Amino acid sequence: MASISLAKQRGSVWQRLLAAVSAVFLLLAGCVPTVVRSAHEVILVRYEGGELVILDDDDPLYQEFQAQVLSDPATARLLNVFEHTTEAFLATSRPSSHPQTLANKPMVILDTPRVGTWRNIAPKTSQGERVPVELAFGVGHEGQVDLDRARRDFPWAVGPALLDLAEVPAPQGAMETETPLDRPTTELLALRAGFVAALKALHAQEQARAATAELEAIDQPLSPSPRPSDVAPPPSKEAWATPAFVAAFFQRLLAEGSDYYPQRYMLWFANYDAGETIYGKVLLALLHMSGTKQVSIQAFIHSYCELFPAEEETVLGLASSVFGEKPRASVAPAPQKPPRG
Repeated sequence: MASISLAKQRGSVWQRLLAAVSAVFLLLAGCVPTVVRSAHEVILVRYEGGELVILDDDDPLYQEFQAQVLSDPATARLLNVFEHTTEAFLATSRPSSHPQTLANKPMVILDTPRVGTWRNIAPKTSQGERVPVELAFGVGHEGQVDLDRARRDFPWAVGPALLDLAEVPAPQGAMETETPLDRPTTELLALRAGFVAALKALHAQEQARAATAELEAIDQPLSPSPRPSDVAPPPSKEAWATPAFVAAFFQRLLAEGSDYYPQRYMLWFANYDAGETIYGKVLLALLHMSGTKQVSIQAFIHSYCELFPAEEETVLGLASSVFGEKPRASVAPAPQKPPRG
């Protein structure tokens, strides 16, 4: 049965200690979070009588969600990146506009109209207590539970939430998942839509590789899925504001980026598992960029190079190969103290 607690229930000693320290920090700051205690990796939510309700731990949908969604390594990795980013915020005591999200395990709404990030919800526990949360993953289809679609399209739910965690402003009246990739748009929407599309492409590639290996074992071929870098048009002066180019850049950075980071950021990166470090670096750079009030792929590249100067030549070379030119120096972030981990 779901119940209220002041700390996330974690698996490791380090994580439990982190949760306890975080709870003390929030109490001292005068902020007492409402948190759901659960034995599962996520907190499942669905609509009942028009209201969002948190499912009790013994609900069979938890086993189904684990078996059909989280058993997929690509999907589990994305969930872990999100959860470990919330832990990185807590470990480094960074201010956040999403305190309830940081304090809780990820919430998943099973029967939303579409797959995407849901903002500012307040589902009820079985005891009738409301738990406000700023970010949740909607994984339904036309108001129904569709776990196959949830597994396939999980990046559409997690990607925008990761950007929100990094304080990248959400676009008004537009959705990343419905933005045409091949048309120029605002710099903000190009950044957000491109980032989410890159996550979706990497997720699909990993799932395709796993399916290929499985099908090859029984001698059946599988057609490859297209990637943003496959379908991006030739570079042009509008490339910086075109989501396809941004997606191709993020896709290559996340796939090819180094795991190295300066030791001053150790507390931030200690929360990520092997293979997740590059995601933590991109999110830290997005967070640093957001603090400059300049939000674009060019501003992100400058922020990344500022935080990880050893990679500047490589990252600027990647930008040149994708966009046809290096980012303009004039969009470099305003001077500010780099974040410490």
